[in-house]
Amino acid sequence: GHDVHTATMVGVALALQQLSLKPTLNVRIVFQPAEEPIPSGAPGMIEKGVLTDVKYVLGMHVEPRLPLGVVSLTPGWVNMQSVRLDLSLSGPGGHSARPHETADLLWIASRIIQEGYQMVYRGINLIDSLVMLTFTEIEARQGYNIIPGELKLTGTLRAADPQKKKTFLERFRQLVAFLEKDSPCRITIKATEGAPAIYNDPGLISLLQQNIPDPFIFPIKLDATYRTPGGDDFSYYCQQVPGAMIRFGIAKKQPAAGLHDGRFDVPPEVLKIALSFFLYQVLALE
Repeated sequence: GHDVHTATMVGVALALQQLSLKPTLNVRIVFQPAEEPIPSGAPGMIEKGVLTDVKYVLGMHVEPRLPLGVVSLTPGWVNMQSVRLDLSLSGPGGHSARPHETADLLWIASRIIQEGYQMVYRGINLIDSLVMLTFTEIEARQGYNIIPGELKLTGTLRAADPQKKKTFLERFRQLVAFLEKDSPCRITIKATEGAPAIYNDPGLISLLQQNIPDPFIFPIKLDATYRTPGGDDFSYYCQQVPGAMIRFGIAKKQPAAGLHDGRFDVPPEVLKIALSFFLYQVLALE
């Protein structure tokens, strides 16, 4: 996926040079380092001046949940913030035949998972709730007949709304405090905040929509509703200048393998679509 992003930006730069195209604005091509880790790369890029004298910032991402030929220009939030949750549980361990003599940390961890999930009802599309919680790792390595005395639980909280994130974290800490009080164990929580949610500037989105040429010349379909719970530090750029994260559909059939899936693949046709889109935009923006 990121190879496609990079190739598209190189293509834009080459086209502007080799075709002697003259956009009204200067065009700065930015390659985005470390867009998902915590901490991520954008703050350092901004500190080094990547946004100096920049009027607009446009980002791209391929999207297997959209059909090939669809370009998503969605105003408002389009990516959620990701918060890493690290929980450490400790307490008396012991023999699996005598759980009553231990803190039974796996049981406590299972209660955290189950009751945490109940706080964000998992029977609906969680994007619509603006908050989602997912646990991804339990580490408690002991023998099959040993109840561990230490356990680590890792997960992510994702939120589109800062206030909902704050409220959920408060409630989650209250839940953990209750479970700690109700059992002979000690629980610590570390919440490490990743990049904020991406908010596409509505005014810029409107400009981009107006700059799409006649469908007979550029046969794409526009989408104005697609959002994702994924995180991306493009959001830092959008906090500084009007920005838009643009998504390019790549699915030739559904279901298509998703992002971070080993079967993920990108049809090369999307390169032409993305390259043409950005050339049209940089030549039309003022």
